[in-house]
Amino acid sequence: MKNIFLAFLTLLSYSAFSVSHTILINGTAYSPSSINVEVGDTITISAGSGHPLVQVDSTTWQANGTTELVGGWGTKTSNYTFEITSTEDIYFVCLAHAHMSMKGLIMV
Repeated sequence: MKNIFLAFLTLLSYSAFSVSHTILINGTAYSPSSINVEVGDTITISAGSGHPLVQVDSTTWQANGTTELVGGWGTKTSNYTFEITSTEDIYFVCLAHAHMSMKGLIMV
């Protein structure tokens, strides 16, 4: 019973202190281009047919590349909302404008 209570308190603390973040498109840049978040936070990233969103690995991100991360969220052409569930940083780019450094970083 004590373990169930502790699990409930942990879940409650995540939901009570979670924050919603929005990353917008400003021309050919994300705004903000990087953010710090916590596990349990909710993120919405703007995307559209002219600015398709794709998750990439850090090497692809550093090279302004567009190779999708295996196991990532794939290509999104509308706003994408998700919850942070692990402590791994998340790298993303605009598929059409990564070569112009249109990319973002979510640091968990």
